[in-house]
Amino acid sequence: MKFLLVDDDPFILKMLSATVEKYFLDASIKVAYNGEEALKVISQEGFIPDIVLMDFMMPGLDGLETSRQIK
Repeated sequence: MKFLLVDDDPFILKMLSATVEKYFLDASIKVAYNGEEALKVISQEGFIPDIVLMDFMMPGLDGLETSRQIK
């Protein structure tokens, strides 16, 4: 299963990654620190996530606008 984790707080990303790795042993995880970076991961790296866990309030593109663009 492919996960894209997006948050501007590195501590939260670390905790989310650890939790996903604990419960999904076969998980492929990519992280992004903002909405723009998340869009780059998807468009430039061709990473199509099954699940996106994203912060709502981030600088630049917020979680809602990033979700719209991912969709």
